[in-house]
Amino acid sequence: MRDRDYLTLHAWMWSKSGLGLKLGSVELCLYARIYAFSRRGAGVYYETQEAAARAFEVSVRQVQRAIKSLSESGLVVEVGRYRLGNNRDSRRFKVSQARIDEAVRSFDAEAAARALSGDGMSREAPPDETSPDRRTERRASGDGMSGEAAVRATECRPERMKGSYGEREHPSKPSPAEARDAVGEEVAEAVERLMGASINRRASFEEVAAAYARALARGYSPESIEEGYRRYTARYRRDNPETARYAMRLDNWLSRPDGLSFDLPAKRCGKRRPSPEEDRRAERERFEQRLMDGNPEYRELKELVGRLYPEMGWEKLNGNAEEAARMESEIEKASARMAEIEASSPGA
Repeated sequence: MRDRDYLTLHAWMWSKSGLGLKLGSVELCLYARIYAFSRRGAGVYYETQEAAARAFEVSVRQVQRAIKSLSESGLVVEVGRYRLGNNRDSRRFKVSQARIDEAVRSFDAEAAARALSGDGMSREAPPDETSPDRRTERRASGDGMSGEAAVRATECRPERMKGSYGEREHPSKPSPAEARDAVGEEVAEAVERLMGASINRRASFEEVAAAYARALARGYSPESIEEGYRRYTARYRRDNPETARYAMRLDNWLSRPDGLSFDLPAKRCGKRRPSPEEDRRAERERFEQRLMDGNPEYRELKELVGRLYPEMGWEKLNGNAEEAARMESEIEKASARMAEIEASSPGA
């Protein structure tokens, strides 16, 4: 995995008394990734198999086998499909909360039995190595460091710096004023315009400005970045008409491979003529948008399908097969009616 990527592996995932996934396996890494996206019904995992293979530095075939293994064992459940901007679909998954609860209960029961028997545990609790006092002692003594590193640690003192919020102890994080000076006034204004159009405003000016500067260095222009974000916004709102909860932060959209470089590849920033496939895809998007703007019934059906897909997946996850089948039938009826409207509309 890349240096900036990480996974959180819980002991119940790989413990034999829990789920029993093999340490170091693609199944364990993929399960941890799906769990991070969808635990407790917080969302869904819709990463493409190619992106997962790049993240884990394995082949696409290995990812496919891992997905099949997790699905067949009931650890993850497919809850529909996520439409990508390149006229492709990506399968959406959630973890099975029932299997997680069962694994955690089994794992906790074994841990409690070991504690009562004293197996593998000392009578005196070991010191908390992560407590602030213990970290201070370790730094002062140089415990766990080489001699030179220990000297640097004991001599190191945070330098104070001034920013728009006064003095603070974080020399590595610039203030908004410092970030503006670093990128220049023209780029700062472009960043503010982009932040004003954002559907997810959780990123700070400093974070967006740094990612924006890196995008400029990759060959994008301010105009092409704004065009790419307009495409991302249209794509996201088409697939998620009711909520902006799952929209990417601006700094992530500018940096991640499924962000700016997906919605507007760098080679398209020049004057190259779009391919026939790109023209057809763009025309299809404009056609659907015209129907949604001019036909209230089509818009309602589109929103209904977008709402029912995750609800159907949730019912499947909870074992409500009858309710899931009812929702699937509604989706099929709505999709058929949408096809009729499309066929009878001008420009179809």
